Amino acid sequence: MYMVRAFINYDDGTGSALYAGGFGTGHVRRFNGSTWSTVGGGFGGTPPSYQPVFAQFCSHREGSNNHLYVSGIFLLLQQANGQVVPVQGFARWDGVEWTPVPTPYSVQDLDSRSHMASFDDGTGSALYLSNSASLWRYRAGSWENVLPSHQPYASIANLVTYDDGNGPCLYVFGGRLQLPGMLPGQYARLARFDGHVWTPIGPIQTGTSFNAVRETSAVFDFGEGPDLYMTVDYAIGLNLAGQHPIGLTRYRGVYRDVAPVCGGDGSLRLCPCNARGAVGHGCPNSLAADGALLSADGSPVGDSLRFSATSMPPNSLCVLLQGSTYEYAATFAGDGVRCSGGKILRLIAQTSQNGSATVPQAGGLSLRALANARGDALATGSVRYYQAWYREPNPAFCTSGGLFNLTNGVRVVW
Repeated sequence: MYMVRAFINYDDGTGSALYAGGFGTGHVRRFNGSTWSTVGGGFGGTPPSYQPVFAQFCSHREGSNNHLYVSGIFLLLQQANGQVVPVQGFARWDGVEWTPVPTPYSVQDLDSRSHMASFDDGTGSALYLSNSASLWRYRAGSWENVLPSHQPYASIANLVTYDDGNGPCLYVFGGRLQLPGMLPGQYARLARFDGHVWTPIGPIQTGTSFNAVRETSAVFDFGEGPDLYMTVDYAIGLNLAGQHPIGLTRYRGVYRDVAPVCGGDGSLRLCPCNARGAVGHGCPNSLAADGALLSADGSPVGDSLRFSATSMPPNSLCVLLQGSTYEYAATFAGDGVRCSGGKILRLIAQTSQNGSATVPQAGGLSLRALANARGDALATGSVRYYQAWYREPNPAFCTSGGLFNLTNGVRVVW
């Protein structure tokens, strides 16, 4: 019986085809739309009863050549001409023959827990390979460990290359990922790597063990730019947003000059009091379970941009905040979640009318003029992040102790 364990769309120079690998017969096969053919020879093990396991394929360009890499548990490689070559669970297909590739760890670690991705950080394309807990980079024939494993129960569940609108990065998710600079006992579950710097996405966790069993991902565009979708399946504890152990998480990209970010909908983290608002809104308040919404109209070009905050408590003080950086590891602020960081400016304060406020009002200073008056001259191309802070009148609504809340955020490229 032949069970397929991995698929990939790969072009070896003769046209795109579907490649499949599995265990049972130990072959990789190519489907051109009508017929199947064997790719090279086959993979096997010792003793002969040992069945090879294919964990994953990855298409990786090296210079002008596009190669197919396969990882798994196999100890022998048979070429099309019948030649048998020892291989430690990692091999490359160049369109003509298979080549064994040495790995930084043993074949026993190249099972279904290993993952691959190809990513160019601007200094050249590299192939990334994980075992259960470590991440390695392969470039110019040598390996470099870019994420060692220090945590008990650490696990890398998947790798994916994704551009969220701020440039392509390698995204890594799993359980108990201890990134460089984190203190002992701290970890993340989702992180982005630009080839040089690691950034946690969502809250930095401490204390509890989380073992990621299996995850997968896909990038899809519903019309507002591609978003990253990830399955979540943890053996112990909760997923990256603190929700049910098994579910689907979306990480939203930003592809317009004015784009929503930092929703209180669990996309980065759950709100205080284990709550979440509607998709794209802020965290719930005492009068709006969906949470307050910050939206924008006009354009930064021509300086006609205006913000409207809705679904706040009536007659509540509202302050528009401007941040110079985006905090991927969003933090609690009162009853809300804050992701605008860096240099924070209080641009303008206003009392909501029937739960709504619009800034700037007709005849007032523009947002660019307000920022300039507070020491931030917004040059063309500057990126800023905005959220509205507002009073929460009901001290019994959420016992976070803040008596204030935040809308979602909006990213603006000036």
